[in-house]
Amino acid sequence: MKMFEPEAQSRIRLRKLEHLKRQREYIIELASKYWQVGQEYQATADTLKNWEIQHPEIAFPSIGHMTKHIFLILVLPGVYLFDYIVFHGAAEYLALLVFAPGSWTIKAAVILIPLAFLLLEITISNQRCTAEEEAVEYQVGTPRKSIWFWLAILTVLVMPILFVATFVAAHAALLATNSAFILLLVGLTILCFILHASVLFGGRSAQEAKEHFIGRSKYRQLQRQLRSLKAKVAQLSRTLINAFSAYQHSLNSFNQTYPEHRIALGPFDAVTRELINQLFGYDIIQTPNGVNSHQHSNLIDLRSSRRNEPPTKEQQWLP
Repeated sequence: MKMFEPEAQSRIRLRKLEHLKRQREYIIELASKYWQVGQEYQATADTLKNWEIQHPEIAFPSIGHMTKHIFLILVLPGVYLFDYIVFHGAAEYLALLVFAPGSWTIKAAVILIPLAFLLLEITISNQRCTAEEEAVEYQVGTPRKSIWFWLAILTVLVMPILFVATFVAAHAALLATNSAFILLLVGLTILCFILHASVLFGGRSAQEAKEHFIGRSKYRQLQRQLRSLKAKVAQLSRTLINAFSAYQHSLNSFNQTYPEHRIALGPFDAVTRELINQLFGYDIIQTPNGVNSHQHSNLIDLRSSRRNEPPTKEQQWLP
């Protein structure tokens, strides 16, 4: 019986040693993951900071800047809706010349004809901008005399004429008896001209608006990624602190139970040691003799050794 007890105690002690080993390996694994996520957070923060420096008009747009871009973006659905309402009867008439009455193609034509007008105007606008940019770049001719410029002029004049013809044909009797409809016709004609001119001659501004909203989308994506990484870093830091505290408690318990088999803290690699010391705010893991405590500082962005100073923006991923 006396020989059995030491053997049983030896097995228990070995199991506790194995448990301490697994805890230590888990801490090293957590520290490695924490360091990797922290570096990813820093890289994302640097990218976001550079984006703000290079594109302040996207990161911090003024109200006037945003209003201009929103207006230009809303012009496109506004033009389509206007043409759909105004040219509904004309589009249906044109479709009836080709397709049988009651066919689904009639409804499709009513929807697609105004869309075709809009796509044609967008194409003319883009080609006009491209022709002007090429003329300026290669100094070939005068940009305003390009064929796309004259097509834009022709289109912006034709669309109000088509609107007037369609409106008069649909409301001829009311125009003859009610003068208010004449004012309505004049107002809608001016609106038609403004809407289509905005599309035909707002190509460059529309491209800038598109680039602005694409840039804002990327900027917001970076912000969301930064918040997600920050939350992940905070979670990993809590997990690492709890894991090390549990390991330290198990180690102290082992040393108290088996004083003749005392073991030291660790060993831990330099990155794990520095991270844990940062998390606890002091050197809870002592640097081994002969090892420079700062020789690995180039591997990770450490907090300033002056604990009382606030961390910089790039160091805020460290809790």
